[in-house]
Amino acid sequence: AAAEKSEEDEDAAVAVAGRAADAAETAAAVSSSGGGGGLVGEVLSDFAARHEEARKRAAAAAEEESAHRSLLEARLRYEESRKRFETEHREALGRAAAAAAKDESAHRELLEARLRYEESRKRFESEHE
Repeated sequence: AAAEKSEEDEDAAVAVAGRAADAAETAAAVSSSGGGGGLVGEVLSDFAARHEEARKRAAAAAEEESAHRSLLEARLRYEESRKRFETEHREALGRAAAAAAKDESAHRELLEARLRYEESRKRFESEHE
């Protein structure tokens, strides 16, 4: 929707520019021919100047809209990247926790086996004496 609005703004700016250029050409033609009197030429020249200013404002607004759209798109890309990072980070933490639990379990099993071995060895030594 924002892209369509921006395209409409750019189309409007182009249309205003075209009308301003036509008005400027008409004013120049009237002034150079000497026809229509000085007042008509002055009015047309003023009209062309005001339309040129409006065209410049419309072009600046379209450029600002384009920059704003670019910033919004960059913000969306950043948010998507941040969400991907957070998801991957949570998954990595889960994998690390699972690996740590597995290591802890293996370590506990080794300690229990060592205790059983020591108890068995002590029993054997006491029975052997």
